[in-house]
Amino acid sequence: QLYLALRIALLMTADNVGRAVPILADDILVNFDDNRRVGAVKALAELARSRQVILFTCHKEILDAVKRYAADCTVVAL
Repeated sequence: QLYLALRIALLMTADNVGRAVPILADDILVNFDDNRRVGAVKALAELARSRQVILFTCHKEILDAVKRYAADCTVVAL
């Protein structure tokens, strides 16, 4: 959780760092409790306003949180 917070903070404050590269996250929210998961989804949604964020998951509770708290996201089911 600390690593994710630091990563988001760096990407939000450093305008030219990795701007052309999407942020890839593979099941980073799986071990978060419900409250922290909601906060992380909101932070990722805010980051997605300025950068492309791709979040991979196979967990329904994470998908539900994303659909609820980042409603303008695009969901692709594979």
